[in-house]
Amino acid sequence: MQVIAHRGASGEFTENSLLAFEQAILQGCDGIEFDVQYHQASGEFILLHDNYLNDTCSNNKTINIHFNQLSLAELTSAKYNICTLNQALKCINTQCLINIELKSAAQGDQLADEMHKLITLLRQAELILSLIHISEPTRPERIS
Repeated sequence: MQVIAHRGASGEFTENSLLAFEQAILQGCDGIEFDVQYHQASGEFILLHDNYLNDTCSNNKTINIHFNQLSLAELTSAKYNICTLNQALKCINTQCLINIELKSAAQGDQLADEMHKLITLLRQAELILSLIHISEPTRPERIS
């Protein structure tokens, strides 16, 4: 049996954070699962489960902001503290398996392009990889 840390040691630390990954590795996990989404403006993959982030505006009302409405600098700032896939891969290195779920609303050629970019990035990183899969709202698929 293998122990896969869901979004890192997310029971103790912020999910999908570098700290959660470091702690999961220290605790002896066999692998780490996390979600990635393609940030169109920057061309980077970011670790994010949901499409929308909660934000508080000047009148103290909470609003939802789609992650593609923000710049990569805003997403990775202390306010949102979202890490990029490159940061996560450097943190995990070859210390354990990874299980990546690509969350994407893209279809057809756009989805194929996102998958190609993701696979290219992962090949360059030379990691121990367990699984890549795509999550589609109506039909999940497994791609290995």
